Amino acid sequence: YLVDKDPATGEFVSHKRTIIHALETPVRPEGDAVADLQELARINDHRPYFLLVHVRESSDIKRVKGILEKLGPDFEVVPMDVFLTMAGKEPTYKENYLVK
Repeated sequence: YLVDKDPATGEFVSHKRTIIHALETPVRPEGDAVADLQELARINDHRPYFLLVHVRESSDIKRVKGILEKLGPDFEVVPMDVFLTMAGKEPTYKENYLVK
């Protein structure tokens, strides 16, 4: 689910919609997938922000290429080895452990 931090209260608000499937679902319009990825980038404003994308076999390279080309110059597509090196140098995640 898309979760955003309310700037007025500082509380997290769930928008009850999934944006992770932006590239995976062939029936979703490309424009919706582009908007979802741009919104995800807006919410996660720490830069650089790294997002690993898995493309399912139900999608095709033409569709994915079309989506990525519409994202604009603020987005960069890199090979996996470059991604892992970049993300390892500037991690944008926090480790959390379940405490019982």
